[in-house]
Amino acid sequence: MKFVDRDEELELLNRYYRLSERKLIVLGIYGLRRVGKTRLVREFVKNKKYVYFFINPGKSPKSLLKEFEREIKVRGVPDYVKLTDWRDFIRVIFDFFRGYVVIFDEFQYFSKVAPEVFGYFQKEIDSNEEKPIMLIFIGSLIGMMKDLFTNRNRPLYGRVSNLIHLKPFSFINSVLLANEAGIRDLRKIIELYTIFGGFPRYWEAIKELELPRESTIKIIERLFVSKYAPFIREGFYLIGEERKTYLSILEAIAIGLRKLSEIASYLGIPETQLSGPISELVEKFEVVIRERPVFAPKRSKISMYRIGIPALKFWFRFLYRNWSLLELGEYDVIMSKIEKELNEVIAEGFEDIAREIIIHYLRNKGEKIHSIGRWWRKGIEIDIIASCDKNNYAFEVKWSNLTGKKAINILYSLKEKTKHVGKEIKHIGILARKIEKKAEIRELGFIAIDLEDIKTIVERKTGIRIDL
Repeated sequence: MKFVDRDEELELLNRYYRLSERKLIVLGIYGLRRVGKTRLVREFVKNKKYVYFFINPGKSPKSLLKEFEREIKVRGVPDYVKLTDWRDFIRVIFDFFRGYVVIFDEFQYFSKVAPEVFGYFQKEIDSNEEKPIMLIFIGSLIGMMKDLFTNRNRPLYGRVSNLIHLKPFSFINSVLLANEAGIRDLRKIIELYTIFGGFPRYWEAIKELELPRESTIKIIERLFVSKYAPFIREGFYLIGEERKTYLSILEAIAIGLRKLSEIASYLGIPETQLSGPISELVEKFEVVIRERPVFAPKRSKISMYRIGIPALKFWFRFLYRNWSLLELGEYDVIMSKIEKELNEVIAEGFEDIAREIIIHYLRNKGEKIHSIGRWWRKGIEIDIIASCDKNNYAFEVKWSNLTGKKAINILYSLKEKTKHVGKEIKHIGILARKIEKKAEIRELGFIAIDLEDIKTIVERKTGIRIDL
């Protein structure tokens, strides 16, 4: 699939590449798996001299060193050069690869295979600041990558020119991925985004398997719930099959248990034993998001948790939870469960899309947004509140078709809820799949946004014509 929408990152890499013609440049690139880190770097090194090393944590130090020795010999390092240890390897990189981009993928796994490498890199980086080489360290374990380069006690602290966090595509930019995959129907794009999010690999798979004309449910079946589905073990790949506590926590959150007490009860352990692993899922892996109500103090203990990766949330809700059925090949049973609950999954995901659309809407109105998110207190919940410089806004989100009367009833009910927030909420709005009589609703002073309006925003931002 054509490489899309990483222009800013490519420009940054090329800017550093030009600098590397005169001196050593060291970059770190980290982000979740499937987000496109390696694809970005491969696009960047087109028509450049480069050498690529993948750190496989399953290999022994000696085996990996031999593999890397073969790679450097292919790149022209003389046969008389022998690598007896990792110090030799790193010296060879600095001695023989001037003018190269040298890439280390899954760099954090050196901590398992050969942790002494970090100290050797420190010494060579400090001794070769004027050599024209560009080093790129790529990693998918976010917490470990940040620790390697930002922890003062680590050898590589302060040794990178820039640490780049590559994030998933936004919904609007994911329309570019959908377009490349051959999907241009807005409703279908929304449905698939709530399953796959802005991770390029899933959209690439849709194109590779020639699925763009298939229904959303058929795409799910082919990619997740069939004997040779490419993502049938996705949660194990992203988290690790051996991390049983993490897997159980994610299962609990995926089925709707979002409070710490609920998750602890589901796992059958005290809350005190849960705070450590759940903090790692939030901070180290960045797959779980800790949410606090808008306007709550930063140190507030009122919080709920949600999985921030749609495909992971989907996998834990339907596949991991029913793994025994998968092992038995009962794919039809699982697909039946998915079909029954798919609209609910899409409705939950539509809230994230709505949040992004609201941000664009408010910025177009000249608002500066301080915070945006859910609000709840004592059984009262509001889907989205946006706290801005000039005004505060509240929105209800519905993945359904609403008559004008139904929409107005929801809006007046929301207006009543805002009286409990403790802040003045000047503007009330609703986002839905389709809203009848939008003009009349707007004349009453409410905000009304449906797929027709989202289509206009998406087309204006991407320049791509999409169907409704």
